Amino acid sequence: MKKNKYQIQFNTPAFLGDATQSGRWRTPPFKAQLRQWWRVAFANQQQHRVNLNEMRDIEGHLFGHAWLENDRDENNNKVAARKSLVRIRLSHWNAGKDTQWSTTDTPVAHPNVHDRDGRPKPVGAQLYMGFGPLEFDKGTALKANAAIQAQEIAQLGIAYPDVDSTLIEQALHLMHLYGTVGGRSRNGWGSFSLTTAPSNPPNNEATHLLDLTTCLKTDWPHAIGCDSTGPLI
Repeated sequence: MKKNKYQIQFNTPAFLGDATQSGRWRTPPFKAQLRQWWRVAFANQQQHRVNLNEMRDIEGHLFGHAWLENDRDENNNKVAARKSLVRIRLSHWNAGKDTQWSTTDTPVAHPNVHDRDGRPKPVGAQLYMGFGPLEFDKGTALKANAAIQAQEIAQLGIAYPDVDSTLIEQALHLMHLYGTVGGRSRNGWGSFSLTTAPSNPPNNEATHLLDLTTCLKTDWPHAIGCDSTGPLI
């Protein structure tokens, strides 16, 4: 097993909900990110010609599963599930420190929001992009008790089999560049960086790019889409 430690720092507020939907540092979102970007690294390794069943088998043995039908243990006994070989630990599971949304939210006219006369109505830009975790209460406000503030940090410890280190470390590097976690993460909330760069970055990040039209022929995230002007991330 290889063991590494990284410092995670949020670049934007993050809506990582716990059981009460309050923001809290948790390991599952980061493990899900690692798994997602591992698939991108795996697809790149296969030059985007992926045998899906083969990938699911490899992924299930590495990250754990409860769905592989033909998995067998070292004694050739059929098993219904496996534990993950990847171990992740955060230095703390503290609640978020943002209990009031104090960030100034600039109103913008949005074509999908109208007043009673049908005219575009100004709405907070952050409110629109964070709808769900954010709500309107005499201005943009948090719906639940807390969010994780930008600039908050924690230490991330990770252990993984040495034989799988190349793709794991490429996935960590992609997480560092593009990772977002939590509610509304596709709108940029929960953007984070790993401030100690992984030791095995991709040799050529451009190889993870794929034309958007080609990307849309496959129904699982496997590359970073691009068009004639560059990456769409």
